[in-house]
Amino acid sequence: MGARMRAHDWSTSPLGSPSTWPQSLRSMISALLNSPMLGALLWSPNLIFLYNDAYIPSLADRHHTALGRPVAEVWGSAWEQVSPLFLRALATGNGFVQQTVEIPMARRGKAELTYWDFTATPVRGETGGIVGLLNQGVETTAQVLTMRALRESTERLAAMVNATANVLYRMSPDWAELRYLDGRGFISDTHAPSRTWLNDYIHSDDHMQIQEEIQAAIRTKSTFELEHRVWRTDGSLGWALSRAVPLLDTEGEIKEWAGAAVDVTERRRAEERQQLLMREVDHRAKNALAVVQATLSLTRAPDTASYVRVVTGRVAALARAQTLLADDRWHGADLRSLLEGELAPFLGSDQRAVLDGPPVALPAHAAQPLGMAVHELATNAVKYGGLSVPTGRVTLTWYLDGGSDGLLQLRWAEEGGPPVKGSPTRRGFGSRVVEGTVRGQLAGAVAFTWEPIGLACDIQVPLRRDPPFPVLEGGTGFSAD
Repeated sequence: MGARMRAHDWSTSPLGSPSTWPQSLRSMISALLNSPMLGALLWSPNLIFLYNDAYIPSLADRHHTALGRPVAEVWGSAWEQVSPLFLRALATGNGFVQQTVEIPMARRGKAELTYWDFTATPVRGETGGIVGLLNQGVETTAQVLTMRALRESTERLAAMVNATANVLYRMSPDWAELRYLDGRGFISDTHAPSRTWLNDYIHSDDHMQIQEEIQAAIRTKSTFELEHRVWRTDGSLGWALSRAVPLLDTEGEIKEWAGAAVDVTERRRAEERQQLLMREVDHRAKNALAVVQATLSLTRAPDTASYVRVVTGRVAALARAQTLLADDRWHGADLRSLLEGELAPFLGSDQRAVLDGPPVALPAHAAQPLGMAVHELATNAVKYGGLSVPTGRVTLTWYLDGGSDGLLQLRWAEEGGPPVKGSPTRRGFGSRVVEGTVRGQLAGAVAFTWEPIGLACDIQVPLRRDPPFPVLEGGTGFSAD
């Protein structure tokens, strides 16, 4: 028998001195002491508690007073919880096995929940009767808490993943096989291994780049990351930002790739629209500068003040049209707003300028040329025509022929100004601007009629949607003859 057992003071133990114990008890204790497994012997009707060295860590501060005492005194309330199992085994002779039993207990002055796997085996004495129970087991508190934390962490991770719209996928070490894909409604799911994933999901123009990035990631065992085009569930083409990390085995070799992809289609489209808009703004700015240059070079005036006034007015007309386009993000401009900008001083209660027509959304390419044309008509009217005297007036009427993409018919009619004595013998810069912008830039038609009551000008402009970068005819759209 072990030295610890021999050295123990048995004078107060119900079992008495070990020298008086029956051979069956001595043999059982000998086997118990030599077992590497946590074990205890509950002996006699009082269930005296005898245990081996493997049990000591679980006893903690109970160890110094536990040996040879009734188990109920050693474990207190913890014993009350499990005692029905042990007493039943003692009464029936049927052992039991229990796993992950939760037992509250106090150790080292601290209450805690502990978990145990344990067995109880009845021990029979020399006469065949049950004289005790052999209790063996292991404390699993650390393992249970670790598994619980792992399960909670896994559940949190799953919840976070499910809360996102990220596509999830798994790839074989060489990326030859797509093992799993949850497309989240963005692309089609794959729950069975697929070796045709590249053709099934990726636009053919991106195959080479994807293969190059994959091989680079495999060589360096580093993260794969790339934006590329994918076929969406509805058959349309979208964009995905895909990222995958290698999972390594104990030898440091890649055993699988775990990846996620984000739908970036709208972001890419917004970037493309922004780039297109920037190029278009750049192009239109160059066009506007070309018009300004032509205005400066072709404007004639008797003196510097007159020259400055004319040029300033024409550049201001360009700026007003530019502002309307910018307000509508370069999609177009409202015709009435454009006309009001040119005739603002004459609108109001005296009705010297009357506008009458339905709502018309001018395409972006038509706004500035048409604004310039109306500005020149208004400038001519202020200098020589219907707006040069207080009793004169201008009426602008328009309608659409063929719908929003059809033909804009606009009529400028003056009355009440100085009498008109027929068509002029020479064309001025203003009339050349009107003809050049309408015909050259807008592919439209213009006709001047010098009636006795005042000038009438009929303009026809096709409202086809403009191409991305309209090119001015002849560089400026002005006729220089």
